[in-house]
Amino acid sequence: MLSIIIPAYNERNTIPIVLKMIKSVPLDKEIIVVDDGYSDGTKEYLESLDDPIIKVVFHPKNLGKGAAVRRGVQCANALPSLFGSLDKSVGHYRRYTKEGLLDLLRRTGFLVETINYFNFLGAIGWFLNSRILRRESFSQIQVWFFDRFVLAL
Repeated sequence: MLSIIIPAYNERNTIPIVLKMIKSVPLDKEIIVVDDGYSDGTKEYLESLDDPIIKVVFHPKNLGKGAAVRRGVQCANALPSLFGSLDKSVGHYRRYTKEGLLDLLRRTGFLVETINYFNFLGAIGWFLNSRILRRESFSQIQVWFFDRFVLAL
């Protein structure tokens, strides 16, 4: 399955066209649209969608394209073997092996120069929170730290 992330800011007129085009591509896919807090009607359009392959995430205010992409990555599905209760509570799953992701990217025409698949610092924090402390969510300070120092895109 391919996860397609669409950061949307002031896209009310183009988002229906983009979604229609992406949905017409014959691939097993999920579409994640991250509305980045603009008031042009994009949010209202996205709220009206009822499509099982489209996930919509809303930012309360504009946080920028990078933040929208990171949020989309966090919402993408993933490998079930890595899935735990903390993952479930924040909607995070990892679907791809490194080889599978490389193969998928190459088959779709991407030139992959390097791929950093394992985030050691992130894995330690995730393991500590989900497996040892059995937490169902992150504190605000953990999210702040992770967004600024751990998650790199």
